[in-house]
Amino acid sequence: MDYRKYDAGKAERIMLMIILTAFLAAVGILFYNTVLTCALSVILYIPACRIYSRVMADRRRKELRDQFRDLLDSLAASFAGGRHMQEALSEAEKELSAIYEDDEVIMTEIRGMLKRMGEGENDEHVMDDLAARSGIEDIEVFSDVFSACRETGGDMITAMTDASSMLGDKIKIENEIRAITAQKKTEGVMISIMPAAIILFLRLIAPDYIEVLYGDLTGAVLMTAALAATIYSYHLIRKITEIEV
Repeated sequence: MDYRKYDAGKAERIMLMIILTAFLAAVGILFYNTVLTCALSVILYIPACRIYSRVMADRRRKELRDQFRDLLDSLAASFAGGRHMQEALSEAEKELSAIYEDDEVIMTEIRGMLKRMGEGENDEHVMDDLAARSGIEDIEVFSDVFSACRETGGDMITAMTDASSMLGDKIKIENEIRAITAQKKTEGVMISIMPAAIILFLRLIAPDYIEVLYGDLTGAVLMTAALAATIYSYHLIRKITEIEV
């Protein structure tokens, strides 16, 4: 599995098309008093699929990285007991099965690595392959450290323990940042959708007051400006609150 990519299934694609069409219909009714904006779903479907695939791939990589930390803890304990990589992975599979379901990404990867090693594939190559497919910097660094320790006879136990500690600290910092920015993200979303909320409020409370904005070019331009401001402010808020460690 290449974690850098995500291939949406047929059901996901159909659901995405339905949601996109419904969203464009709501936008059309709210800003232009027409549902003809639904036709844009044909044009916007491919970009929407790309965004959806990127979001899902990022989510899956984060899940793998968080679970990989538990694998490192288990491997460090096994190496301390004098086991080699294949034996350490077997122990990790038993230990982590008590934490994760069989279909979790880390369990799938462990079974895949054990199978390849059982067929005679070099453990360094197996780890390098996981690092390449994951696209996760932490796993790539661990793979390099593992290969270096194997080639130079370095202290594998210390390397595993340090890698697990650093990854744990990084995850902890990211969670703290996420908690701090969560409220600001919510506030930012509320501010960004304010133009749409005001238009909806006026349409429900005083439709005659806002009716002048529908049906002529000037109104369409003003509504388009309001829509553009909503989209831009939402994009800006996401850029500001996205902090990578």
